[in-house]
This record gives sequence, structure tokens and C-alpha cells, in this order.
Amino acid sequence: MKKILLLDSNFSSLPIYNYLIQLDYTVYTIGMNKLDILCELNKDFHLHEDYSNLSALKNIIDKYNIDLFLPGCNDLSYEMCVKLNDYYNVIQIESLKNTQIINTKNLFRQFTNSNDIPSPKLIEVGEINSFDRVIIKPCESYSGKGVTIIEKSRYLSSLEESIEYAKKNSRDNNFLIEEFVEGELFSYSCFIKNKKVIESFVVKEKCLLNQFRVDTSYFDYKFLENIKTEIKTEIEKISHLLDLKDGLLHLQFILDRNFDFYFIELTRRCPGDLYSLLIKKSTNYEYVKNYVNCLIGLNFEEVEIINRFVLR
Repeated sequence: MKKILLLDSNFSSLPIYNYLIQLDYTVYTIGMNKLDILCELNKDFHLHEDYSNLSALKNIIDKYNIDLFLPGCNDLSYEMCVKLNDYYNVIQIESLKNTQIINTKNLFRQFTNSNDIPSPKLIEVGEINSFDRVIIKPCESYSGKGVTIIEKSRYLSSLEESIEYAKKNSRDNNFLIEEFVEGELFSYSCFIKNKKVIESFVVKEKCLLNQFRVDTSYFDYKFLENIKTEIKTEIEKISHLLDLKDGLLHLQFILDRNFDFYFIELTRRCPGDLYSLLIKKSTNYEYVKNYVNCLIGLNFEEVEIINRFVLR
């Protein structure tokens, strides 16, 4: 029986874990939080280690004769699997260069701006007076941590404080400033094959308790087809520009009142908060299976898509 190491023990990775068990792998999980569900559920094969430590991961793989490794539902787990694969070359995962462009907010914004991909404008500190509102973000963070919106009237009093706040919440102690785009938040989650989108889903996302953190969402089967087509074109443009591998591509975008869209963030790992189950229960699509299959070299699973309303 083959052994596989899942770099994440959070509840969001439970569907991934369950599918790997179905594939008859011996599944090792890793994570430091003893309260994580997979820490308890998989206690015989759980490793209480920090998976941000590359040398420790290599030692674990060699010690336990791990055949494969997989990212869970956060950027760090994906990044570490990319770095491991540079050494072991056993899974079909993105390159480190592409991962850094996609996952690092300032690099992704530079990429979108320089390639005419619809997105907010990246702003230098000296340019902010040309904008009525700006948003300041950590370059490497998640769930809206360290993000501030500033009105033009508060630039003098709040800019420095907001920059420091963003830097403190960034793994690389770096920040970016971009124009603030007002509109509704959506995600466009798709699977690409040979750089073409073969299936996609638009989800309406709401931030009820924290304006920078999604806590409610649903599959929007009535989303405008012409806008989906335009987004698909841009995703395939990105796929060709970066020479992306087959698999999942997950986008957050804002749609304004004029029906113009702006790419906010992109990732190649499985989204958190049981997003995969939302898609599965809403559409019947094998989201987790195809996420895993692409990484370990198995075929896509195709099903007939249905439209069922499910609120996450």
C-alpha cells in the first residue's frame, strides 16, 4: 500500500483525506495544531511537526518511505509541496516561480497589470493622492488579515500605520497598495486541461462578520454567461502566459455595478472552508477528486452537472 503525506490537518482538508483513504493510500497528516480534526481522526498516522520546515519534511518522507505528498487548503502547504517536488519530482504540481507569481499578492498584481488582465491598479506610495480610496494589503497573508481601506482625507494620518499593520501580517514583511474597487465579491473556480478551461463554477461570496473574510457563499447558477466567457478567456490567457499545468485554478474577483470584473487573487490549491463540498453538493461535480487526481496523475472524473441551491 502506497503512503501519502497530506500537508494540512485542518477541517477543510477532511474531504481530501477521505478521498485518499478511498484510493487505498496509507495517509499521513502533518500539522502543529492538536485541535485540528485530522490530528484526532488520523492519530495513528498524524505527525505533530511544523510543515514550513523543508528539511524536516524531507526527513519525514525519507524516514517513513512516503511515496507522494499533497497540499491541503492553504498557500503554505501548496508552496511546501512545490519545494518538495523540486527535490523528489513525484507529483504534477506548479513550478516554484509560477507559485510565487500567483500566491504573492504584489507579484500577481504586477503580472496582471503588465499583461492587461482586468485587475485593480498597483499603486506606488507617491501616487496615492491620485485616488479617492486605496486598499493596503500584506503580500503574503490570508483571510483578510492585515488589510486596510483608506479614504483620501486620511492618507496623511493613516498611511504609515496601515503599511506597518500590513507588514506585520505578511510572512515576507512586505505590503502592496492598490486602487480600491467597489462591487460584489465572487469566486470563479475551474479546472484546466492543456491550458483550456474544461469546467467552471461561479460562487457568490459574502463577508458578513468581517468585510475582508468570506463567511457565507452559494453556487450562482444564474451568473451571466457572457461575463463567465470573458473570465474564461482571461484565465486561459494566464494559463498560456505562465504555461500552467493541468488542474484546479481558483480565482476571487469583484464585479462592479457596470458589470466590469477585476481579478483579485488567484490560487492553485484547494480553497478552504469546505468550498469543495459546496461545489459537490450544489452541482454533483467531483471537485476534490479532480483536485487530487491532477496532482497524482489520474484522469479527470466527469459527471452530469446539476443545479441545486446550497448555502455555505
